[in-house]
Amino acid sequence: GESEYKKALAQISQELKVVSAEMKATSSSFANGDKSTKELATASTELSASLEKQKSALSTLKGQLATMSAEYAKTGEKHKALVDEYNSEKQKLDEIGRTLGTSSTEYKNQQKVVADLAQQVDKSSKSLDAQGKSLNNMRIQTANAETTVNQTAKALDDLGNEVGSGLARTE
Repeated sequence: GESEYKKALAQISQELKVVSAEMKATSSSFANGDKSTKELATASTELSASLEKQKSALSTLKGQLATMSAEYAKTGEKHKALVDEYNSEKQKLDEIGRTLGTSSTEYKNQQKVVADLAQQVDKSSKSLDAQGKSLNNMRIQTANAETTVNQTAKALDDLGNEVGSGLARTE
């Protein structure tokens, strides 16, 4: 499941880069060009479309972040249960060692159970850590996307104010 998230995240990140580049191009042409009402309206339309794309990508990212967070919580619960089981089986091993001795068949069987659980706990810890890193990367991507959306919205507001003052001058 994690590879699907990484693939979707990469695609959304690429789309945000394209939209951000389009927004910068529109903003720079707006800043450097003649500010005719027609040009301002065109820039406004382009920024509006860019903002909608960004909002859609942000919504997708937030949905994936929520899904990843829920999966991380489930993985954490499973890991905790596995650690609890390991600790319980280790206590049984210690008790068997005290009562029956470390050379008994029961002790050796329990030792295998504990060793298997120790491997599972180690594997689970590594998986949980990797999932946590992916989740943090997704949080960063989501925050960056939200920043881009806010910047585009501000640019659109600024452009709207410019259009309004441009219309007032022509009247």
